[in-house]
Amino acid sequence: GPDDVFYDLGSGAGKVVLQAHLQTSVGKAGGIELEESRHLAAGQLLAQATAVGVADPERKVSFVLGDATSAALWADATVVFTLCTCFPVEVMVKITASVSQMAPGTRVVAASFPLPLKAALEGVA
Repeated sequence: GPDDVFYDLGSGAGKVVLQAHLQTSVGKAGGIELEESRHLAAGQLLAQATAVGVADPERKVSFVLGDATSAALWADATVVFTLCTCFPVEVMVKITASVSQMAPGTRVVAASFPLPLKAALEGVA
């Protein structure tokens, strides 16, 4: 809903973030991407969506070039998505430890592999 803040961790070229913005009523949609060329592609995609008038200027869309394991970048999330096919176990453990500390009701979707909850809670990678 409009009070939701959606983040895609490892957002690549930004397609999932833009899809969340266009097909839901989330108030804010954001992506965190470590690799610069994919991050730049996401910015270009957003610019194109804005230029053709499909992006809603009343709702925020943002892309951050940064490390998804830095939970401070997505601390305001109410919905977290990650397509973690290429993430090493260490990254998934850090992300899982962070999401396990989020407010009750935060929704988390991890595609490809389950979150390593036991390892994250035990601090084992």
